Amino acid sequence: EQQAWKANNELLTSISHDIRTPLTVLMCTVEMLDKGQYDGEDELRESLNIIKKQSSSLKTLADQLFLYLYGSRALNLSVQKYDAHILLEQMITENTEQLKTLGYRLSFIIDVTGEICVDASYLNRIFLNVFSNVEKHADISRPVYVSCIRLGDILNVCVKNGISKSTEKKESTKIGLKTCKKIIEQMNGRLYVKENKNSFTVSFCLPFAATSEDLQNINNS
Repeated sequence: EQQAWKANNELLTSISHDIRTPLTVLMCTVEMLDKGQYDGEDELRESLNIIKKQSSSLKTLADQLFLYLYGSRALNLSVQKYDAHILLEQMITENTEQLKTLGYRLSFIIDVTGEICVDASYLNRIFLNVFSNVEKHADISRPVYVSCIRLGDILNVCVKNGISKSTEKKESTKIGLKTCKKIIEQMNGRLYVKENKNSFTVSFCLPFAATSEDLQNINNS
């Protein structure tokens, strides 16, 4: 109980800092516009873009906080069986289009056969969060590696990228990844994060669905 209280307290302290930063920028920008302290149409448009960007940051943080708190309870999952290769290829392709547009180089390995039982919408949410973090924090000069392989009865998905040196891309709470960890665990999987000064790796594992032959062997044993 003490460990849970400490972890939540640290999380809320970090979130309060993350909220305060964009909120301060918003307030200062709005106050400047309210007093007419801008020079021409271009500066006005630039200020509006700042407001949109900081508002989006606040919304993202609020959404992630809600999911994190909601994820502490059992999710109402709609689990179905999917062909692993088709599902992963579709989700990875859709969630990396923006990265390609921005100039990131991506290297893919999708070498899996078999079926997995997952909630597709929640699994896609995990990919969305992982690749969103790549966009915000990765070094664009280094390739992003994405691999999906089968290790026995386990599906292993791994995303590895270099870390940008820009101080503006530092993340303090990693609440999005904490939320993903809770979601993946409720689909009988595990999520792992590994970070050093040069690279950042997120990987998660999910069990493959038992085949009819597997079920027959279980029933006969």
